[in-house]
Amino acid sequence: MNSIIKTYDIINQNTFRAKHFEVRQNGTPILWINTKSEFFGPPQINIQTQSSNGPIIAAAKLKTMSSGCRVIVGNPDATSKEQWNDVTSESFTGKAFGFSCGGRRFLWKR
Repeated sequence: MNSIIKTYDIINQNTFRAKHFEVRQNGTPILWINTKSEFFGPPQINIQTQSSNGPIIAAAKLKTMSSGCRVIVGNPDATSKEQWNDVTSESFTGKAFGFSCGGRRFLWKR
């Protein structure tokens, strides 16, 4: 059985800092990833469609004093803090992670 493998290119939009990325499929930009951070707050990573200023479809916020992060599917500015989901380690070795959203479980391995 043959399976289709999709390949994505991640392009750094800034030569000196890693804050703005483009995700491309077959050379066409499909997502924009922008990192923002408050002066004393943890960094937040926004995933946007249409352009680097387009609507935010998902976000991740790193935790301040520990490893891990919280994620949200949807616009983080239009949702309450209670709707953010903690990403948890799903394996003893710390190589699998996951979170639940809308009754579905999302898992990935690194």
